[in-house]
Amino acid sequence: TDLHNGWTSPLYSRHSDHRAVARLMSNPSTSRELSQPIQAAVNLGHLSLEDAESEYLDRRPKKPNSAIAQAIQTITHAELMQREFGPGLWVLKHLLPAGVGLLVSPPKVGKSWFSLQMCRAKAAGRELWDGREPESQGAALYISLEDNLRRLKSRAIKSFPYEFNESADGPAFSIECLPNLHFATEWPRIGEGGLRQLCAWLDEHPDCELVVIDTWARIREKITGNNMYTEDYRLGEFLKPIADKYNLAILVVHHTRKMAADDPLDMISGTQGVAGSVDTILVLSRIRGTGDAQLFITGRDIEEQPDVALRFDSKSCTWRNTGVSVREAALDESRQQVLSIIRRAEAPLTVREIRSGLTEDGISKSGTAVAKAVGRMVKDNELEKVEANKYDLASEFRK
Repeated sequence: TDLHNGWTSPLYSRHSDHRAVARLMSNPSTSRELSQPIQAAVNLGHLSLEDAESEYLDRRPKKPNSAIAQAIQTITHAELMQREFGPGLWVLKHLLPAGVGLLVSPPKVGKSWFSLQMCRAKAAGRELWDGREPESQGAALYISLEDNLRRLKSRAIKSFPYEFNESADGPAFSIECLPNLHFATEWPRIGEGGLRQLCAWLDEHPDCELVVIDTWARIREKITGNNMYTEDYRLGEFLKPIADKYNLAILVVHHTRKMAADDPLDMISGTQGVAGSVDTILVLSRIRGTGDAQLFITGRDIEEQPDVALRFDSKSCTWRNTGVSVREAALDESRQQVLSIIRRAEAPLTVREIRSGLTEDGISKSGTAVAKAVGRMVKDNELEKVEANKYDLASEFRK
């Protein structure tokens, strides 16, 4: 059992760790009448170590129903309507509120870079992109369990801003260093002290508002396989009390399943218990046929919003907003060029004017080729014919 300041997370599975039994037997609150017979049964071989802890829990005195009833408090509708609540904390505006979040992506897409980028934005108090910025600067903890310190330093050098300085010893560069961005490459599993360790660390760092755990598979309790939905649901069940107590966001990195799905939520590996247990879900996936990606965002405290088209900048090793819709980002380059010409003109254009704009951009195409491309775009609802010979962006592509 993970204990911290009176908060208890339930012990769900039996195990053969003799240290767990020893903890129970040495607990001052454990009565001698209960502990000695159980210990004796273990010594005689009548009770296995894996059942000893469960046997003790089953034989503890139960609270009377009256005590349980007194612990439950309700509120009337009238009282609820009169109560005032402050605005919830946005760790990153319109992206990640306080609570338990899930970042899901296929392998090698770039979710670890994205996780590091969010931690840096929070610790530096800097915008991620397009208004998605922290409400305030605060500490962040990145628990990167699939990396080592050498790899983390390499990523920081590639992705953190730096500047060149001239000195007497010649040119040198200085990289941004954030004293409130913390890293860990090792952490105990849940059920083995992981939650207790996290609470202790947060007590020592009260300014922390973002914890990223990369990945869930490396920190979750050992799976028994008895009820997969229940075991998956523990993701939020374990972490939600901590997020609420410290008023921060805990973002858990997770993988997608191998099978493709139209609904981003169906891409999450595991049962529906994973998605059902968390407050916010971010799904990062490649846009088919391109090198770009789309970010699906949903959550209990997030209003519905369109997916965000992102592009990975290999020079800065950061994700950037393309500034266009996911559908536009999925178009081939020639169609994107036509849309860009009309958008830049801020007015409907003829085929000749579109061709002239392409020529100015160094793109040589015949009038016939441009006319055919425009015709196909009208058919596919990417352009609208607004006058006899002029074309404008379809409503979906207007800003």
